[in-house]
Amino acid sequence: ATIADMDSSTILTLLPSISSAVFQEGQTNNNTKGISEVLSLVEQTGDVISTNMLPGQHPIQSIQSQFRISVSVLNAEQLQNTPLVLPQNTLEEATGVKTSEIYFYNPV
Repeated sequence: ATIADMDSSTILTLLPSISSAVFQEGQTNNNTKGISEVLSLVEQTGDVISTNMLPGQHPIQSIQSQFRISVSVLNAEQLQNTPLVLPQNTLEEATGVKTSEIYFYNPV
């Protein structure tokens, strides 16, 4: 089975394994090809999750040891006015760490 054949909940349960693969790849080979393959897998994961989402729905987020993923579906208006926020872990939230935000359109 490929990522495209899986449902969102199955994919989310696989994210720790993807994180482990990223870590092991970095420890053993540290090669660009392996990292780009893992990034492609994470991108495919986001694509599959987003196909079952509606614009404006709360993002699906996961924090792993080697990466964080946040999947959102936004309409054109939301793209201009809504920041995409990097997910935070409990410690970051509790200590008031400022979240990273990305805007597709720079708000004035």
